[in-house]
This record gives sequence, structure tokens and C-alpha cells, in this order.
Amino acid sequence: MNALIGTQKYSAFGHRMQHGVPVHFYNKYALFPIFKGLSYGFTSELYKKMNDPEYGIDMLMVKQAVKVGQQGGQFFGPSMTEEDLKNFSFKGQIYEQEYSMVRRQLNTDPHERDLMAMGTQAAKVALSVIQDNQTYTLSNGEVVRCREIKERIMNAIKELSGIGVNKVNEKFFDDIVRDESGKIVSKKLNPEKFADFIENELLNRNADKNILDSVRELRQTGAPVLNSVTNMQWIESILISFINKNVIDINLPGNAFYQRSVFGMEGIVGDNQFPILANGKRLQMINEEGSMDAVVSLDFFYNILPSHLKYDFDKAKQWLIDNNIISGVKSFDTEWHNATANIVAYRIPTQAVSSIHALRIVDVIPIVRDTIVLPEEFTKITGSDFDIDKLYCSMIQYNVTKTVLKGNVTYEKSSVEYDATSHFNKDENPEQYWQNELMNMYLSLLKDAGKKVS
Repeated sequence: MNALIGTQKYSAFGHRMQHGVPVHFYNKYALFPIFKGLSYGFTSELYKKMNDPEYGIDMLMVKQAVKVGQQGGQFFGPSMTEEDLKNFSFKGQIYEQEYSMVRRQLNTDPHERDLMAMGTQAAKVALSVIQDNQTYTLSNGEVVRCREIKERIMNAIKELSGIGVNKVNEKFFDDIVRDESGKIVSKKLNPEKFADFIENELLNRNADKNILDSVRELRQTGAPVLNSVTNMQWIESILISFINKNVIDINLPGNAFYQRSVFGMEGIVGDNQFPILANGKRLQMINEEGSMDAVVSLDFFYNILPSHLKYDFDKAKQWLIDNNIISGVKSFDTEWHNATANIVAYRIPTQAVSSIHALRIVDVIPIVRDTIVLPEEFTKITGSDFDIDKLYCSMIQYNVTKTVLKGNVTYEKSSVEYDATSHFNKDENPEQYWQNELMNMYLSLLKDAGKKVS
């Protein structure tokens, strides 16, 4: 059995009786599950106290979550001594929370998508850090000047837009004829393709019978009768949205992730029964390459992980390390290896450079989904309060190749090896090539800005 455990938005409103007096309360915050497998660093001590046989609790509430009606409260943190930990207890601070008062405020089911449109403002803010007469070093060591990096960014956007135009044409048209330069000189609308697309979109929007009948007649007769429908704006909006998504939007692999506090997760504390986050290293707001350290849930990499590794956390994590996708100790090695930043992360609204960062993943966490952990400084810079704060993450594309290794004296049976690289052939995989070109430009700009701040 596989358990799917996600972040929920918790709120509770009501009153509790205290010494015969009703005390009103209102609580609101992100609710994260905690298990032994997720108890990194000092959180392991918290986990033990929450499971105390006499004064254990089911849920711990932090001060920022209480909007009205705070009751008691006490300090618990990494600065506590062994004596403080020994004497700590939730005694006197425990109260019951009625289920009737609890609300699930927001649908936070995991997103299942491979591509995400990069925010327009995020793209602009990334460009705003370019300085005249400045040189920038790309991930492959290539040094480029500011003018060239601008040209390459705009050229990559242009190429991706052209690929989107081709997708729109292939969606609705047949008999497409191009000249020597690749420009379309003639094409023919396929009524069946067009009607299938419009009908499917309208059905998802609970359209009325008049519009659906007009679309179905188009499929049967090929006659352009859509002008007779009662609400043509509905169909126009569907087409405009589809074209914008493919031609205008900058679509990059990624997803929206929910921020989880790093509180209590850093450092090597506790016994060997509990995991250690990032090998005990503190998450750096600005590391040596100018990017920011981050930890994400393993599902962020599901679209590139070989299928047989998705449900084996330890092997999946090791595969990501061995392929330089995340930092860690590689197989048959003892030294920590730092990967390079491969994610552009930003908040919406993206108001300034402080809202967008290049991320280097230094660890992954199991069980939960759609979760990201960032350095504690990030909270103050962006104004996060863990009230289901979303961080939008766009990642470099990876090309996973499969190699069959024939059996030898040591291994009688053949084995399969999977390798990942960010290199794509421009002619064979143009969309992935130009997506990575754009991402590499943005990452270089953000890492350079980070170095200047540090």
C-alpha cells in the first residue's frame, strides 16, 4: 500500500471554555505531517515529545498560527540544553480541538503536470539584473557579455514561440506546406480536429446545448456555422487561451510547491534512528556559486526518475546524486559533492529580485508531496508566513537514456543503466534544447546577482 500525504491548509474558528468563560479563537496555517522518517535534525526531539506516553499530543501549533485566542505557549528550539530537553513537557499546554471547528480552506491536492508557464513578471525581473559591460559565466564555463546574453534569451523565447505556433497548426490543420525557409505558405483546416477540441473544452465548462449542437454540426458537415451560436465569446476565449498557452507563455518543466519551515530540521541532533538533512549542513541563503540551497520532496523529480526507482526512496536519491542533479555523496565515494543550481524559483507576485532565486537542491525528503524547504533567511526576505505560501519552481530539462549492460563473469544476467544529462540535440529535440538555453541564461544571471550580494 502506498500512502499519499500532502500539505493541507488548516483553519479553526470557535470558542473553548476556560474556567467557565468562553474564549474565542481563530487559527490558520499550513498543516504538515510529521513521522519518524521526516524527523530531521532537532525535529527528532520534538517528535519524541509529541509521542510522550503521558503528555503526548496529536498536533503542535506555532505562535504565528494563532490569530486570536492564544493559550499559553512555551519555547522549544535547537538552543535548548540536554537538561532543558529532559525537563520539557506539554503538561498544562494541552487542549482538545473539536473536529466540527476544523476547516480545510484550500484544495491542495498534488499537481500532476510536467510543464508550467513561467510568470511574466518573473521573466522580466530576471532580466532586470543584467548590467552593461558585465560578463557572465554559464554552467558550461562559457563566458558571455551582457549584450550576448540578452540576445540569447530573446532568441530562445522566439524559438519556443515558433515551436508553439507549429503545435497550434498541427492541432487544427492538415496539408501544411512550407517554403525553403520553413514558413507556412498554405494549410487546410480540419473540421473534425477543430470540433473535437472545442467540444471537449465546452463539455468541461458545462456549455449549453445550442453551442454543443453547432460544434457537432461543424464536425459532420464541415460548414462554418459557429457564428450562429448564442455565445461566440466563449469559443473565442477557449481559442485565445490555447494559443496564448502555446505561443505566448514561456512553458518550462516545473510545478508550484508549498513552503515548509526549516525550523528544527537542520543539524545533526539525536540518535541514528532519525535521518539527517543535507548531511547535517546548514541551508545556505547564498552559497559559493551564488545560488540558494533548498530541499524538495522527491516527487519534484518523478518525471525524470526511472519508473523502478520512484517508490524506493534511498535508490532514487542516490540516482539523483550520481547524475549530478542534487548534491550528496556519490556511490563508491566518501566526499560530499555539490551539484550546480538547476531550478529558477519565484513567488507571485514577483515584486523584485528578492522574489526570484536560483536553487541548488542539497537533499530530498520522502513521503510528503509538493513540499520545499528553504533557508530560514528566505522567510524574512519574501515575507512568507507558511500560510500555504507557494513557490513556483522551473527546472532544467533532463534527457534520461537507457543502456543495457550485457552479463559478464560477475553478473550472469544483463542489467539496465539509466543516465541523465541536460544536453539535447537542437535538431532532434528543439523544444527541450531552447528551454535549457533559456534556463541556463536565467540561472547565470541570478547566480551572478547572488555573488554580488554575498
